[in-house]
Amino acid sequence: MVLNRPLKPFIFTTLGQLATIGRRKGVAMVFEIKFSGFAAWVFWRTVYLMKLPRLAKKLRVMMGWTLDLLFARDIEQMITLRDVEALGELAGPHSRTRDATSFNCGGFYGRSRGSRSTQMNANLITALKYSGSTPD
Repeated sequence: MVLNRPLKPFIFTTLGQLATIGRRKGVAMVFEIKFSGFAAWVFWRTVYLMKLPRLAKKLRVMMGWTLDLLFARDIEQMITLRDVEALGELAGPHSRTRDATSFNCGGFYGRSRGSRSTQMNANLITALKYSGSTPD
């Protein structure tokens, strides 16, 4: 007894379950109704937005999601000295004997000629030429 009242048993009933399982796909079970795919993903995002505390936060999240829907992901690749060394090893013993560490990494050592990615792409092409597999 608490405050001279009998205790009530705790009973919890769930309204449902939601989960995202990948890019624009989800699974849901709401009121014993199961569905999946894009509709479940949209439903999950709607519930998520409703649970956010402030309007400003909701708008920021909604704007980010909208931009994500409209534009593809930006994918960049940085070519490092380790990548050039790996290409040299793939070329095998029949390639020229120039060591991969002797390639110019212009932007990293103070002599900047163009952007770093341009310089690294030029270094990759040079490495490919020395390995015998020219991208031309």
